[in-house]
Amino acid sequence: MNVGVIGGAGYVGLVTGLGLAEIGHKVTNVDIDQNNIRQLENGEPSIYEEGLKAILQRNLNTGNIRFSSDIASAIKGCQVIFIAVGTPSSAEGEADLTQVVQVTEAMASSLDTYSLIVIKSTVPVGTVDLLRSILCRNKQEGKDFDIVANPEFLSEGNGLTDFFYPDRIVIGTSSEKAKEIMRSLYDPIVKRQVSWLQNEPISSMTSAVPVIYTDLNSAQMIKYASNAFLATRISFINEIAEMCESLDANCKEVAQGMGYDSRIGHEYLNAGLGFGGPCLEKDLKALINIAKSNGVSTQLLQATLERNEKQIALVITKLKQVLGNRLDNKNVAIFGLAFKSGTNDVRNSLALRVIDQLLAEGVLLHAHDPVAISSFQHLQAYDSDVVLYNDPYEAVKHVDALLILTDWPTFPELDYARIKSFMATPVIIDARNMLESETLRSLGYTYYGVGQR
Repeated sequence: MNVGVIGGAGYVGLVTGLGLAEIGHKVTNVDIDQNNIRQLENGEPSIYEEGLKAILQRNLNTGNIRFSSDIASAIKGCQVIFIAVGTPSSAEGEADLTQVVQVTEAMASSLDTYSLIVIKSTVPVGTVDLLRSILCRNKQEGKDFDIVANPEFLSEGNGLTDFFYPDRIVIGTSSEKAKEIMRSLYDPIVKRQVSWLQNEPISSMTSAVPVIYTDLNSAQMIKYASNAFLATRISFINEIAEMCESLDANCKEVAQGMGYDSRIGHEYLNAGLGFGGPCLEKDLKALINIAKSNGVSTQLLQATLERNEKQIALVITKLKQVLGNRLDNKNVAIFGLAFKSGTNDVRNSLALRVIDQLLAEGVLLHAHDPVAISSFQHLQAYDSDVVLYNDPYEAVKHVDALLILTDWPTFPELDYARIKSFMATPVIIDARNMLESETLRSLGYTYYGVGQR
């Protein structure tokens, strides 16, 4: 099929466009960021993720994907058009639909044939009515267009795998024609006929990917409810972790024991700094806002947010327990700037909130991240307040403490005897429970994890 992806230089849009191109569709990714478009045309993604550059270059070579900054020309003749633009939160938590409305206005005047409009962006329930009202000014639903809600469930650092091997595909629409188009669009993925990594065998799973056909509102709520549930699990285990510290129990072992219960499982039960990034917190706040707008109380979801904020404060508290209540002019190294491993994305990274609080306390900061230093440098708010190091061993020289804030798998592999020799005082606050406490203490470190003594 001819497919357009609006917002195609962003994370969701780029992964979606590349994924559809890889399974044989002819895809045009559209974005207003002309610098990103030029970079992508040259085979260089601005987003870091394993496998992304190779799949981009392969589909540029086959001609299955192209990039454009002109919505009007790019969507002409497209059978399917994905909306994958950002919906950032306002200060009150309400989803900002400005970009969604703008691209819908552009489509309303540019559609030249029947097109299926697919909403990938996470938008509040009821947004479809707004989009429909814009499109129906000079188009007829069912004849010129249909609308589908097809929420994304991509986790950064694992997005391509999530696209090609999803747990489920959700399609919200009342149109039988739209269902058939979506069924055809995703057919190779649903039938597990995809092999996108070099020398990778086609999935040995025999069962098809579950496809949930539902109404538009329910499809959008599935996305919000899923992210709210994941956020709640994280806040739950972090609250259990604080209890474990008080009761001299080990939260790692508690979570492991819980996870073997088939009703619970092990996923999202790692105590740590909390949830950050561009999705979980934003979507949780948006869901709370939606509920309040409809007169529904949200004690549990609100408590989930509050618990997440407390995790940041606990890191600062532990640092003060070791270095003293006055942190001004203390030298502290930070390992990890990205909001999670596997990505260079620093949007809403909890590491940045820790940095903000430490700078407010007068701390002198060094920082290292394997891939996110460039992304951090683009944040003008920090200027020269944080000294950045590509070499982790250089970052820890003469510091009074080291904070582990991102779960990069390279961090446990470092030589901590060598690191200790560079530090002024051997203190580690491991906010991701990446390191072995007994090993660190045997080396002479004062070590604090999360949920363990």
